[in-house]
Amino acid sequence: MKMIKNVMYSGMLICAFMLIFFATKEFKNTKDLLNTGVKTRAKVIKLIKKRSDDGETYSPLFQFTDASNKKITFQSSSSSRPARYRIEDKVGIIYSSTDSNHYKVISFLGLYGWTILGLCLASPLLTIGVGYFLYARG
Repeated sequence: MKMIKNVMYSGMLICAFMLIFFATKEFKNTKDLLNTGVKTRAKVIKLIKKRSDDGETYSPLFQFTDASNKKITFQSSSSSRPARYRIEDKVGIIYSSTDSNHYKVISFLGLYGWTILGLCLASPLLTIGVGYFLYARG
């Protein structure tokens, strides 16, 4: 029984460390993008309806022109109800100077959402895993 508990709590610790690693990596990528990226404004050209168990949500379709005058269109990975943006709204974005297909919306969650999510998921796993091993030590 003790062996099963050790494996289970070790698995929690491994998951926590993996989440912390990827959250840290995502934070570094965002920091590098902010330091070297190109800031511009994107226009909401369409709101795409997504159906889910909770009803319909809306995901914005953005369009911007990069430094080489190439029009780039991308759909936001998040959706909401009610729609967060309206058609023709302008939104600040930042894209990589070397790859205009790497971009983020300039907002707190747009920049740091994945980092926060990873750390929020890792925190209880880390606390429970470390707490178990400290308690088991006596």
